[in-house]
Amino acid sequence: MANKKTHIFTDCDLDGVCSYLVYSWMVDTKCTYTVCRVNDIKKNVSRWLDSNNPDNYEKIIFLDLDVSSHDVMDLIDRENVYIYDHHITHVNNVKNYKHANVYVEEYTSTCKLIYKYNKDLKEKLTPAQKLLILMGDDYDSYQFKVPNSYELNVLFWSLTGARFDKFVEMFDEGFTGFNDQQSNIIQLWKNKLDRIKSNLEVYHANVPIKNDNYKIVTAFATECINDIADYIIKKHTADVGLVVNTKSSKVSFRKNKDCKLDLSKFSQSVCDSAGGHTFASGGMLCDKFLQFSQIFKPI
Repeated sequence: MANKKTHIFTDCDLDGVCSYLVYSWMVDTKCTYTVCRVNDIKKNVSRWLDSNNPDNYEKIIFLDLDVSSHDVMDLIDRENVYIYDHHITHVNNVKNYKHANVYVEEYTSTCKLIYKYNKDLKEKLTPAQKLLILMGDDYDSYQFKVPNSYELNVLFWSLTGARFDKFVEMFDEGFTGFNDQQSNIIQLWKNKLDRIKSNLEVYHANVPIKNDNYKIVTAFATECINDIADYIIKKHTADVGLVVNTKSSKVSFRKNKDCKLDLSKFSQSVCDSAGGHTFASGGMLCDKFLQFSQIFKPI
């Protein structure tokens, strides 16, 4: 086994890169990795298998990705596969696995879930590394209780080129603050967000769901998606914000902290290929969403 390797497949967002860092800290090595979206799992795994024999790997790791769909199960359900994920949609399908090592439960983030399952990390990690986990968890659960978690996500998505590689290099030792260059990147991004906000057209509707009524607002945007959702929720005192990205054909769902609606379930009721967790979710544009959107009126 000494000559065998580990390869990681991880999500392309902040939780995905923080999960990769946590796993790297856990095993004291930088593993090779493939960054992908959940909708591209089959394509990415198949491409990797074209040039790699999984039997030559001690471990193949999946982080922050719901890989439980049946069309990829034959590629993933292996004894040397280890899966860490926190999405409720994945929890519901854990029974599909027969061979893989599964660490899946509904949780605030995958990076914090890895920390939970590996008790040695409590003593092993530095305060800066633990802080980065808290920040990644805080942003992914959309709670904003940890200072700078919002700005950390801004920085991640503002990096150009090899975004994932650059972030790993920047925060390999954890979070000790932003340097001047990183602070400038964040400020430029905030300036762009202000320009987008000034041109937004927002729509609203009161939507009855079970025994409650929810004020839902929506807007169109192709950039700064999460932040636009947060902005329209606060500006219009809404329960839920939907942002439709016409470029990617994706709908992003966010809610305010007091809203009881489970967005992972709500997104599945109006979108295709939907999933996420209670605070934040997403899905693809489809006919049922177009029908649902007809109830919205401009503000």
